[in-house]
Amino acid sequence: RPSLSAAPVPRTRPAFSGRPSACMAPLSPVASPASPSCADITDTLLFVDVDGVLNVGIRDGARPPLLLDKQSIDSALGLFEARAWHPERDSIERLVSVLRRDVGQGEDAGTTFEQFACTTSRQFSEVLIGRFAEMLRAAGWAPRENSADAGAVGGRATAVLSSTWRAPQHRIRLKGLEGCISKHLGAEFAFDDKTQPKEDHTAEGRLSSIKLYLREFCEKRRLDPESNSRPLRVLVLDDFYNRPLDGITLMGQRLRSPECIEKYLAESLPRTLDVQLKMLHTFMEWTSPSGLSLQVGSGISQDHFLSGMSFIETGVDIGLASDCTLSSPIKIVEETPPAMLCKAQVPAAIDEKGKSVCKILASPWPALSALYAT
Repeated sequence: RPSLSAAPVPRTRPAFSGRPSACMAPLSPVASPASPSCADITDTLLFVDVDGVLNVGIRDGARPPLLLDKQSIDSALGLFEARAWHPERDSIERLVSVLRRDVGQGEDAGTTFEQFACTTSRQFSEVLIGRFAEMLRAAGWAPRENSADAGAVGGRATAVLSSTWRAPQHRIRLKGLEGCISKHLGAEFAFDDKTQPKEDHTAEGRLSSIKLYLREFCEKRRLDPESNSRPLRVLVLDDFYNRPLDGITLMGQRLRSPECIEKYLAESLPRTLDVQLKMLHTFMEWTSPSGLSLQVGSGISQDHFLSGMSFIETGVDIGLASDCTLSSPIKIVEETPPAMLCKAQVPAAIDEKGKSVCKILASPWPALSALYAT
C-alpha cells in the first residue's frame, strides 16, 4: 500500500523505545569469564518476528498494516485538519493517534510512539534493534564459528527468524536488518535458522510453525547428551499479525493469553527436558477520540525488554501471575496478549489530482499475495 505522502515510501512497521539509552549504542563484545560448570550453563532459543516487534505497525481495517515512519507521520499531520474530506481519513487518524499515544512505563514513560518511528527506508527501528541486540548479548549469542566458546561462557543462544521476512523475496531487506543488528551487537550477526518457509498468514499458522520448529529442536537436543544436560529457555517475540489474543484456536484449545500459548508450545515437548518458555506479545489496542479501533504491533517496549532480559538472565518472569498451568515437569512463565491478520496488498489511494497520498506498509508484503494463492 502507498504512503501518506506524495512520494512513494516503503511500508513496514517501526520502532519502540524512549529516550536515548544504552541499548541504542553498539554493544561491545562480552568479556569471557572463567568457564562455569555444566550445571550453570543454560541455552537460549529466541523466536523473532520483525514487523510489530522491531518496528511499529498499525492495523488499518481490512487493508495491510500502516508503517509508522517519519514520512508517513509528516504526511498524516499535514492532512489531518482536512481529513474529513480525504478518502484515507481513517488511515490518517490512526497514524496521528498512534504517534501521539504515550508509550508506557519505565524508560518509555512520558514519550510517544513518534519517538520510535522508522527514519530510514529499511523499515526497522534503531531503538528496537538496540533492545533486541541487548537481549542477544544477555543470552550469550555468538556467530556459529564461535558457538562452542559461547556455550562455555554462559550457554549457547540460537536466534530463529519466524517473520515473513524469512521469505526469499525479502533477502535484501533481511541482509540490511542483520547488518543493523551486527552494529548494535558488536559482532557479525546472522539469524541461525528460520521456521518453515510456508505457513498460513494467521496467528494459528505462526504458532504452528513455531511449535513444529521447537519440537524438532528439542528432539535433536534429547539425542545429544551434552545439550540434553543443559536447561533451555525459549523466548518468543511476536505481535501475531497485529492482533490481540482473543480467540486463537489450535488443536481444540482456545488460547486467550500468553501463558496459554506457553502451555500450548510446551505440551508436545519431551517431558524429560528442563525447558522454560516465555511469550512476549508486542501489541497494544485502544480507541481513538472519534471511536476508531487502534490495534498496534507496538515493538519491544521497555516493559517487554525488562521482562525478556529477566527471563533470559535468570529464568524469572517479572510480569503478571500465570492463569494457565501445566501439570508436567516443564516450567511455564507468562506475559501479555497476541494477533492474527492476513497481510494482503491493496492499491494506493489516489487524490483528485491523481497523486498517491496514502502510503501504507508496502514492504515486505508486496509479494505475499502470491503466497496466499499457493
